[in-house]
Amino acid sequence: MAMRLKMNGFTLLMDDFGSGYSSLNVLLEKLILEHTVSMSQELGLGLLAEGAETKEQVALLDQIGCDHVQGYYFAKPMPQDEFFELLKKDRGI
Repeated sequence: MAMRLKMNGFTLLMDDFGSGYSSLNVLLEKLILEHTVSMSQELGLGLLAEGAETKEQVALLDQIGCDHVQGYYFAKPMPQDEFFELLKKDRGI
């Protein structure tokens, strides 16, 4: 759609760089994440993203190819015994 508009003489610009999900900071953070993931893959390194708190963050990290993600989205910090019980439950043991 964007290409058709451009071919018909329209100029497309992104507005409102100072607010919400269209802010330049958010776009730059996504770009930095994408390049970090790409670089780790090119170097043959694994990558663990820490601090994922929302479904959207996890989806973005998955979309850009991040190997592993951890954070409050999955579980809050817990004692070792609780972790192993959660792990057993998750694996159906």
